[in-house]
Amino acid sequence: MPKKGPPRFARRSLDKSVGCRVRKHREASGISRNDLAGDAAIAPHTLARIERGHQLPTEDTLRRIAGVLRVSVGLLAPNWAADDRERIVLGTEHLGLGLRQIRVGRSITLTEAARAAGVSISTFSRFERGLHGEGELAKLYKAEGRMTERLTLVSDPLAKLLGYRSAADLTDACEWIELGQASVPSE
Repeated sequence: MPKKGPPRFARRSLDKSVGCRVRKHREASGISRNDLAGDAAIAPHTLARIERGHQLPTEDTLRRIAGVLRVSVGLLAPNWAADDRERIVLGTEHLGLGLRQIRVGRSITLTEAARAAGVSISTFSRFERGLHGEGELAKLYKAEGRMTERLTLVSDPLAKLLGYRSAADLTDACEWIELGQASVPSE
């Protein structure tokens, strides 16, 4: 069981026009309010309140709405985009998935990567599958000017093995991997 999950965002960091953006994208998609509410597992009156700006959605609700509308959370909540780094890549916000893609793309074995990171193979494997959050491989840090903490890789030897200057550079690469990308990000 993970100690802590990836960064999460507070409603208070949403701007008041999030509901207008939800409605605009819903209407552009040709989806009725009732259909969107049903598919996002929220009550239609809750969606109506969000769209009118009378209620700010929770992060979970906004992610479900974005998923149904097939848009990024950052498109609906620009204040979250800078911190979220659009890590919706594989349907999750965990660095491990990007880390695995980079590792496999560079033909580095799980054993080699775990050894470089100074952790067991099972710990490394669980992290890559998104089953571990903060721990030996990554820590939550709050960077200056950010509203939320950011899960950040901490092993420079692992970063160097994978072709990056630092753990921070590897973290950035993991966050920016896009679904279907032809090549693995590099320096």
